Amino acid sequence: MLRTSHYSLIRDRKKILSNISFEFPRGSRIAVIGSNGSGKTSLLNSIAGRYFSPIGRIEFNHVVCDPTTIEWNQGLGFCPDRPVLPNDLFVIEWLSLFQKLKRQSNHHMADAADFFGLHELFRVPCHLLSRGQAQRLMLAQAWLGNPALLILDEPLNGLDANFQSKVNTYIRTNPVSQTIVFSTHHTADLAQLATHVVWLNEGNCVWAGEMSHEFESIINRGATAC
Repeated sequence: MLRTSHYSLIRDRKKILSNISFEFPRGSRIAVIGSNGSGKTSLLNSIAGRYFSPIGRIEFNHVVCDPTTIEWNQGLGFCPDRPVLPNDLFVIEWLSLFQKLKRQSNHHMADAADFFGLHELFRVPCHLLSRGQAQRLMLAQAWLGNPALLILDEPLNGLDANFQSKVNTYIRTNPVSQTIVFSTHHTADLAQLATHVVWLNEGNCVWAGEMSHEFESIINRGATAC
């Protein structure tokens, strides 16, 4: 279960998120949508523990969000909206770092590398990767170990059509033991990808609930949701 209770976020004296509340069951595929600047990235960073606020609370499986605790960080995978990679590591070294942090086997790392087509890039320095290659690496480190909570901020950014299809297929068929939260500007496929939706506008929650026929009809009529 993923729950936010009256969560608000203030950064640089500006309120970014205001009184966000929702609760979704384990195994949900939660799409976070909204226009640019609506607070999507801030919400995902908050759930991942990168941003912290004393106003309200965020819980996953009854564990309160606290990025300083092992309990919160174990079983969490996060891919930010922009790849942030070191200049002094090869691709295999970056993946190995997360393998050790997540206490995963070589087999699990090989699975992640295979899924995202990274084997041929193992000896390439991270700073020489193209935008799409860097995105695949960030997705692989988030996906590594099949985390209970997988958070993907605009996961299709920079990917070619083949890998966009692979990521969408994975989201659509995720294991029932895994909860996925993803932000997107692509609303055409929401009905196939998401079981639940959080719709943000200027830091406020416009809609939080199941992907229903009612909500799908709003999207299909061209409402300003992205």
